[in-house]
Amino acid sequence: MGLLPKPPRRDFIKFMEKDRHGLESNVLRFVARLDTNKPIDVDRRFIISYFLSDDTIAVFEPPVRNSGIIGGKFLERNRIKKPGQPLFGTHLSEYYTTADLYVGSRVNFHNHFFILIEADEYAFRYMEKHNEDFSVSDVEKIITKLKGIAGREKDRVKEFFNRNDPQNTGKLGYDQFRNLMVQLGGSQLAEHEIMTLARFYCDTQDTKIDLNTLVSIVQEQLRKNNFENFTKLTEGFIHHDTDRSGFIDPDQIRSTCHAFHVPIPDDLLRAVLSRMNMNEQGQVNFNAFMQYLNWQDHAVSTMKYTAPPVKFNQDWKPLNTQDSVMTVNYVALLQVIFPDSTQ
Repeated sequence: MGLLPKPPRRDFIKFMEKDRHGLESNVLRFVARLDTNKPIDVDRRFIISYFLSDDTIAVFEPPVRNSGIIGGKFLERNRIKKPGQPLFGTHLSEYYTTADLYVGSRVNFHNHFFILIEADEYAFRYMEKHNEDFSVSDVEKIITKLKGIAGREKDRVKEFFNRNDPQNTGKLGYDQFRNLMVQLGGSQLAEHEIMTLARFYCDTQDTKIDLNTLVSIVQEQLRKNNFENFTKLTEGFIHHDTDRSGFIDPDQIRSTCHAFHVPIPDDLLRAVLSRMNMNEQGQVNFNAFMQYLNWQDHAVSTMKYTAPPVKFNQDWKPLNTQDSVMTVNYVALLQVIFPDSTQ
């Protein structure tokens, strides 16, 4: 199972920088294999590139040393018609679009059958940013689907997590997490949907980013979305502060932020909370948290970051292991799927 492709981690800094300057490369790239049982073709890998500017597709086969595979252009860049259409029909021809390409999908390009098995960080990020066009990258839709599936399997799901996390760390390796999702959802969950969840609930994506940097990212997101409802949000926190100590549980902060539709991704929210000082009960000072959010009265200097230019490289290869999702915070996911029960 260690050979299973893992999705790239979400990178908060790169996300902010790309969000500022727009998405430059305009190319979605996927790793694919041939859907075949022929021994000579089973291990061949291809880079499928979808050019957003004109909806064209190119297929490139990287050379593999000492394999006999020379590599090179496999299919020239062009629009590709979907199969099964009459040559001279009365309706406009249908072509492959972005909606047809995601990890786990099967495509037929001129009688070459491919199964997409990986995507690069740009493709994942673009699809998540435009998730209204990509349901496999829409975390809320995936969780809604999971609730429908897992609602009938609550005991089974929790038993699996408890069995595979004997130290009660709240984390699972990606392979274990994926196996549960496959067992749970079967054909109802696409591989890309599982990867989207893993990226969103990744536990190791932000360990090297300091709190001030995270706060600057949070404030930029709130500023961009014109979020100003800080007074009502504070009242929501006060509602949970039953002993009037000024401290509440991080999960109560997250749930309140979700209830007030604070436009901060949950993984970014968890990252900020994990870096805050907590009292002996593991609670967070919500007034200090509010200062981090309030970009109007407590603005922090925008961090300086210069990202390298994005260049299209047809010889792109799958990502390195250190850039992959290795562990998933399954407790955060369970709290969303089963909000009325505890782990």
